[in-house]
Parts: sequence; structure tokens; C-alpha cells
Amino acid sequence: MKNIKYEAESVLMDSSGNLKHFTGKLYYDKVRLNNYKWYGKDDSMRIYAIYHYDLDIDCFVDTLLCNTPDLLLEMLTLREKLSDSIFDVLDKVKFGFKISDNDLKLICNWCKKNGFPEHIDSESKIKNKKLFSLKEPKQISFSVVDFLNRLNDVYKAFLLYKKIIENPCKSPSIQNDKMKFESAFQSIVFTNKICFGKEIFLAVKASDLFDAAFYQLANMLYLPEEQIAICPICHRFFIRKNANQKYCHNTKVVNGIERRTCYAQKMYKRNQSRKESE
Repeated sequence: MKNIKYEAESVLMDSSGNLKHFTGKLYYDKVRLNNYKWYGKDDSMRIYAIYHYDLDIDCFVDTLLCNTPDLLLEMLTLREKLSDSIFDVLDKVKFGFKISDNDLKLICNWCKKNGFPEHIDSESKIKNKKLFSLKEPKQISFSVVDFLNRLNDVYKAFLLYKKIIENPCKSPSIQNDKMKFESAFQSIVFTNKICFGKEIFLAVKASDLFDAAFYQLANMLYLPEEQIAICPICHRFFIRKNANQKYCHNTKVVNGIERRTCYAQKMYKRNQSRKESE
């Protein structure tokens, strides 16, 4: 008969009886919903994701690895596209907060592509169970003001990241920036469990998309060769391959050939300028 306790201990403990060192992998849940609408006014505005009463929210969840900064880049690009005036009054919402339909559409489209941004709590799931019995569409929602505040927090952390990367010296001001950067992570919530696959590893899951983006940004500090830049043509954030790269990697298939769209526009403008000067 197998000694299950001994086998479990041999998997988790080394020969000295200490817990083995596990590699860690960070994940986040992408909740894929395609029907987003907004209701309310000003600072009470909420965006709702609506889905069929007969389906459970878990049907729409993909658990993804956080090993690339894709989500972070999408957040920074959204922050760039939204009106600056929104963020100028975020800390003064009680004096009147306004957001345009165009900005709300940008947020909804971003959520369709990247997932529902917040953690779905048990209270929302209980409410949706009641809607199932009534055969009414289920819904989950988030506050627009809260979304913008957290998006802006990611952007502020990115600005700190830029200062640290561009000034790698150990001056007091840079050390202070690093402390500010680290303090931004104090409120992040993670859950973790030991998983068994080809190897034993610690699976850590971010509570929501913002926490996952913060992790991706922190990880960039340890990859100085990969720096974040913004494309001057399409205004999307991207990881540049070298210090001289100015344009993103966006591509488009033309006549069966994949071409870099923003780089092509740059060459077109350069040729036009050359013709005008001749």
C-alpha cells in the first residue's frame, strides 16, 4: 500500500525537510463579454456588461499568463486616446464630472477586446442567480469614475517607470521614485496555489486587469533592454526592439504581403516632403 503522506512530503520538501523553492507564474482572468452599455449621469455613471440569463459568468472566462506586457500596453493606449479633460477633473468629481459618448464608446470597445476590468464579487453572482429564475438578462457593472482613476494610477506608475529607466543612477530622487513605484503595489491583491504539471509551480492570480497590468509594468523594470514607446503615427504604445525604433509593429496584409502600416506612412510622408522640396 502506498504511503500517500510520504509521497506528498517528498514532492513538497527537500532532503532537509524544508519547503522546496517553486517557480512562480502569474495569471489573470479575461472575462470575454461583447454587450456593454452605460447608464447614469456624471460621477454616478456605470458601464454594464450584459449576457444571457441561461449562462454562467464562468463560461466567458479565459485564464491567461501575465508573461508579456500586452494588457499594460492596451491600458496605456486607452489612456492616450481618452480626452485629457476627463483626468483633469477626476479628483474634483463632486464639482461636476462629465464624459463624452465617444470616450464611453472607447472604454466599452476596450473592454470587449481586453475583458471585464474588475473583480467579479460573490454578491454580483448571487444577484445574477435571481435574474436566472426571472429569465432576465444577467449583468455585471463597474463605476466609470473608479475605472478612470485606476487607469490613471497605471499611467502615473508608468511615468515613474520612465523616470527610473531613463535615470538609472542611484540619486536620492531616483530612489524616492522607486519607493513611490513600490508603494503603488501595496494594495494589489493576489491569490495563489501550488500546481502540479510537468513541474511543480506556484500559480499566482491577479484580482483584476489593473493589478495584472501593474505586475506587467513592474516586470519591465527587470527588462531594461525592452522599453515602452508610443508610436507617433497611430499613438499606440509598443515595446521597441532597439533604442532607434520610433514606429510600432502594427501590420496589415496588402496583396497577400504583410506590411508594417505605420512605418509605411512614415516613408510616404518622407517621400512627399522630398518631392515638395525638389
